[in-house]
Amino acid sequence: PDDADAKGLLEEFVRDLLLLLGRPEWPAAPLVLTLLSKLLCRRMERKAEVAVSRRDSKDAKAEREEQAARLLSLDLLGQVLAAVVAQRKLHADAPLTFPDDKDEVDEAAQPTDAGEDATCVCGRGYDGGFMLDCDRCHRWFHGS
Repeated sequence: PDDADAKGLLEEFVRDLLLLLGRPEWPAAPLVLTLLSKLLCRRMERKAEVAVSRRDSKDAKAEREEQAARLLSLDLLGQVLAAVVAQRKLHADAPLTFPDDKDEVDEAAQPTDAGEDATCVCGRGYDGGFMLDCDRCHRWFHGS
């Protein structure tokens, strides 16, 4: 915690992971956040044990360092939990749904053809670039 650069990097790393949480292109973000949360919890437990043993030696500087580390861990865990709660609420309010299967389709259709759904999940429609057609619902998606 005294090392401002290391503290800043850890805070930025957590912030970046929280931004990636729930994005399908970053499926490892929840796993990394879970592992990081476990490490922070272990760090808090270990720091509590060390703080008790050092209290006997009355090392004030070490005690301040222990408290700062525990506060940083607690702050980061709070940010992670707040993001998880927000994600859960988002999914509860607007759950992921899949369109019904189409029975009759034109296998040679293009995204610009009449009757084709070329609205990608990103919210943009056909922009002249490469698009893929889902074999199940026949909705078009950007290839990149």
